[in-house]
Amino acid sequence: MSEVERLYTVEQVAKMTSLTTRTIQNYLRTGILRGRRIGGQWRFTATDIREMITGRNGGGAKAERHRFS
Repeated sequence: MSEVERLYTVEQVAKMTSLTTRTIQNYLRTGILRGRRIGGQWRFTATDIREMITGRNGGGAKAERHRFS
C-alpha cells in the first residue's frame, strides 16, 4: 500500500512561507510555484513548496530566495 502525500492549500503555503496569498497566486501564474488543481482549488505537495523555496523548479525563484532565508 502506498503512502498518501499531504496536500496544502494556497492559504497554508502563504502562512508557512510568510507570504501573502496574492504572492502565492502570482508564483503559480509565473511558474515559480507548481501545484495541481483538485476540485477547482490549488493544492501543493511538500516537494512543490520546497522547490519554490530553493528555486529548483526552473521558475525563477532564485531571485526571490532571499525572502525565505
